[in-house]
Order: sequence, then structure tokens, then C-alpha cells
Amino acid sequence: MGEYATYCGFDISRQEERLFALHLLGFASSPSDAAKTVAMSQLVKIAKQVAQKKTWKELEKHVFVQIVQRIAKALAIRLTKAKLAQALPVAGAAIGGGFNAYYTSKVCDAAYFLYRERFLARKYGADIIEETVEEAPAEDFGEGYENS
Repeated sequence: MGEYATYCGFDISRQEERLFALHLLGFASSPSDAAKTVAMSQLVKIAKQVAQKKTWKELEKHVFVQIVQRIAKALAIRLTKAKLAQALPVAGAAIGGGFNAYYTSKVCDAAYFLYRERFLARKYGADIIEETVEEAPAEDFGEGYENS
């Protein structure tokens, strides 16, 4: 993700970019199409606000702190469930390697397209993002991100 972010001119060391990257990981690990839709809506919302040059303080006023906590928790649970198969040494190595390749491929594909979209939004305006996906409402976290 960092490589694609850098190619498109985004500084991954900034808090806004880290938030976007965390959402991108959540999107890539979403188990269903409905969860992917919600995750994509959240990504669009963040990308639009970052493209409009919102500061971290302004972004923090929203429910992003809650979102980050929920995504991190849900992501940890999903990855833990997927990695449990590695308990058996031989089968675990094969399954773990396959899962790692699969997950890395999903993350890289998502990063490639979403950072390119953000690059175009920066170049042609933030409104271009709205043409593809609707922005998520503030309280909708999607499947796997329920209130805890």
C-alpha cells in the first residue's frame, strides 16, 4: 500500500493517510459484498475529506476514532480466524502461505485502484469520487464493525 501511495503522491506517514490505509485493509479483508460496499463507502468519505484538504483535527471530530478502533478489532479477529489453520506445521505452512499470497493480492489490487482514484480526485476535484460510490453515513460501520 505504501508503494502505491507513494507512486500517486500521498505521504503514508501522515495520520490521514494512515487512516485511509487502515480502511483499505478493512476493505480488502471484508468477508461479504455487503461489507465491502460499506467499507468502500467509508473509504470514499475519507478520500473526499482528505482531497478537500481537511486537517487531521477536523477529520478527528467525526466518528473516525471509533471507526479505527472497530476496524482494527474486526481485522484482528478476521486475520486470527484465517491464521488458525497454521496450527498444524505442514498443513499450516501451505495454508498460511496460500492465505498470505491471497490476502496480499487483494490488498495490492485494492490499493492500486483506490490510490489511483484518489490521485485523479486530487487532479480533477473531489467531486469525481462521488460519481462511482455513495458516501457512507456517519453511523454506518457495516458488518463486522458492530458497537462493542
